[in-house]
Amino acid sequence: MKMKAYIGEVERKSGSSLYTLKNVVEAQSFVRQLIDLLARHVMQAEKMAKDIDGVNRNYGPWASTLSCKGTAGQTFLGVVIGDGDGAVTISQYALQNQLTTNIAHGTVSFAGPTISGASCYIDVIRTFTNNTGAGITIKEVGLYVNAYGPPVFSMIDRSLYELAIGNTEAKTLAYRITVTV
Repeated sequence: MKMKAYIGEVERKSGSSLYTLKNVVEAQSFVRQLIDLLARHVMQAEKMAKDIDGVNRNYGPWASTLSCKGTAGQTFLGVVIGDGDGAVTISQYALQNQLTTNIAHGTVSFAGPTISGASCYIDVIRTFTNNTGAGITIKEVGLYVNAYGPPVFSMIDRSLYELAIGNTEAKTLAYRITVTV
């Protein structure tokens, strides 16, 4: 079994809920926190993992772990964006430079799971609207998840992905997690 992730811009078909992904790239790094959180569930035991502030936390196996269902305006759950362009490493725990000021973060939505041949995938989808007064360029995308019963959040992936967004323009990104046998 192989587990991979992909990031792409959502292109909706007119008048339909169907969409395709364009400008798709393979995600570069499931970071250490993903393995720590999965291990906690599998072992049903407490496990240390870093939160998005870099603090080591001792987590127990709660059902809400790995949830990334962020509401509009939340910048700590679901697909998140930044303009950091440093190399991706396994030890990273947050985006290098998350973009939040005057960037509207839409509600996180989901599609799937979808079976396609020997693969199964789920999409985590979010729209970002640039209200900064100037164009911006996204250079990094992350996936932030709930890591603990009381709200504590961890990043499970950081990938370099470049996308320009003009002032007052909205772009929708999807983070696709795929398992293949």
